[in-house]
Amino acid sequence: MVREVTGWNVSLWELLKVGERRLNLLQAFNAREGVGAEADTVPPSLLIPLEGGESDGVAVTAEEVEKAKSIYCRMVGWDEDDRPRRGKLEELALGDASCLPPNSSAPPRISMGGVTKKLRIWPAQPRFTV
Repeated sequence: MVREVTGWNVSLWELLKVGERRLNLLQAFNAREGVGAEADTVPPSLLIPLEGGESDGVAVTAEEVEKAKSIYCRMVGWDEDDRPRRGKLEELALGDASCLPPNSSAPPRISMGGVTKKLRIWPAQPRFTV
């Protein structure tokens, strides 16, 4: 479908790798900006038991969510603070992403398939606490 819409001759594997690179770059950026595992939570409404039907009374506990997050982080190559490990970033040709200086005025550079490109980052949005 991508080929028909864009004309790009890409495989499913290449599209999956694009998605994997995107998630890891987002996590590396968040880690650089000081956003860690504590921000990765589910809304309290997801912990309320379901009502009606075969799943009546079934609920996911906060402990189960934390255990699932821990398993996911190990599966995708992130550490216990939800930060991509250096090896994972290098595997995805994003090795420089974890070393981006915070609040740098110079646009960071990333390597994409052997081609170095400037990464455009929009100005930081104000942080709000709830």
